Amino acid sequence: MRRTIAYNHPLLLLLTGFLSLSILLLPRLVHSKEVIPREDGAWTRVEEGDTIPAGLHVRMDLESGQKFVRILSQESEDGSANANAVSVVMSEEDPDREGYHRSNEEEEQQEAVVDDEFCSDASLEDASCLDNNNDDGTNDDNSVEDGYDYVAMHKALSHLPVNEKERIGGLPDLPEGYESSNDKHGDFAEFEHRMREIWESRQRELEDAQMNDITKELMKHIGILEIELHVEDPKYSRQVNVDSFDLLDSLENLEYLLSDVDAARDFHTLGGWPLLISLLINDESSVVNQNVTTEAIVSQGFFSDDIRMAALWAIGTAVKNIEEFTDWSIEQVNIHTGRTWMNVTALSAPLLILQEHQKFEYLTPEIAKLQQKCIYAVGSSLRGNIKAQRYFLDISGPTILANTLHDLVSEKKWKLASKFILLASDMIQETLDIRDEMSGTKAANDVTIDEFSSTMIAPYTSSTWCDGALSLLESPKIDIKEKALMALGKMAPYCVRYGGNTWENRARQKINPFITSWKNDRGNTNIDEEWWSEIMHLLEEVVTFIGKK
Repeated sequence: MRRTIAYNHPLLLLLTGFLSLSILLLPRLVHSKEVIPREDGAWTRVEEGDTIPAGLHVRMDLESGQKFVRILSQESEDGSANANAVSVVMSEEDPDREGYHRSNEEEEQQEAVVDDEFCSDASLEDASCLDNNNDDGTNDDNSVEDGYDYVAMHKALSHLPVNEKERIGGLPDLPEGYESSNDKHGDFAEFEHRMREIWESRQRELEDAQMNDITKELMKHIGILEIELHVEDPKYSRQVNVDSFDLLDSLENLEYLLSDVDAARDFHTLGGWPLLISLLINDESSVVNQNVTTEAIVSQGFFSDDIRMAALWAIGTAVKNIEEFTDWSIEQVNIHTGRTWMNVTALSAPLLILQEHQKFEYLTPEIAKLQQKCIYAVGSSLRGNIKAQRYFLDISGPTILANTLHDLVSEKKWKLASKFILLASDMIQETLDIRDEMSGTKAANDVTIDEFSSTMIAPYTSSTWCDGALSLLESPKIDIKEKALMALGKMAPYCVRYGGNTWENRARQKINPFITSWKNDRGNTNIDEEWWSEIMHLLEEVVTFIGKK
């Protein structure tokens, strides 16, 4: 399932991703204007990308996919009916008409207004034309208990072109005596069953025609996940060509899409989030429960590290720095491991991967790449997310990261280790920022600032974390050393507090030789004077916490 593209230069890949996302987003960008209906009440064509103001009567031709609007209070002047059109009224609840997808509740509450022109003998394929209920709550004679008026449905579909009727497998004849019969089931059950199949298929096609390209693409990727995870009741697998899809390519393309806020929101709304998380749990015969209340079970097998890396990348991109999506990190997915049920989240699943690798004697380059994607997903979920940070403490997240950091330092994986250290530094800084905001507030009375700080900072300033930061100074690369000093500037006061004289002595043994060599490098033509001063300032800042003994 690996890609065979030869052009794998990072800049080319970045450019390709940008162009791919730009093309998919193009329908949202071109012709971006609000359609203005004609004052005489005649139909106005809606161009691609146009937005539709609330309160207009909207018609869509099913053959061409073209939309038309007019002022609702006016009557149509052309007097013609199109059997292949549907009409609804856009409400104020549709802020982005072209790409907006209602929830089930909103869909049920949406008022579809259809005038006599469209609900006459040449009526529409619109469920609002088939409303069985009279104003007094009673049903018309032709209505049935399942909510469908099969006579009206048959009348509407009978106006389809001949080739369209052939495409849907033909339209059954209206049974003799059906309209006058009080028993709308019984002998007529086969007719009604076939009518329901045709009608519901046409409604799905209409929904597809009204979706924007981004949503269709997201559904395709979710469909691929459903196929790979063997979802028992899939929603979107029909969007996929089962003979040509590739899971790894799908995940990489999905990651590009999820960098767009609207696309990420739609992906979560469509139900793709638990499927994406489930790819991270490798256990034969595992099953994932997408929604415990509806028992939507999917099964799972063993996924390669390439697949898990791509899934972690997509997860991190989706939640990165978006406050609206902070709760996604702690949403639980119910998984059966073949032995017992367990709950996992976007934060706990990467930790399970890291714990897998802590059992190995040494780190391979492939494992290091997977760990890099783990820390990316974890960092994206934690930064700026106090809920996720508290949850992370509850599941011993800092301890698990520290154990992996120890392994990385032991094998001198300095670059990857620096990503762990900088995350710890960021968590400390965010705690300090919150502490400052708490000062003088009711929150400060409920829990003292020291209690808050110790709870949130201590887990990131254990001996493993503090020694790991010092160990980065052994790296031959100055940029890694600079990152170590930046982190130590935040960590050192607490490392001294919790580690005492023992840690102070270890810190001096690392810092003092670096200070000496850095002073000797002043004036080196390869070192910018401003940069030299910045590094020196960082060194002096750390020294103020450990002393100059």
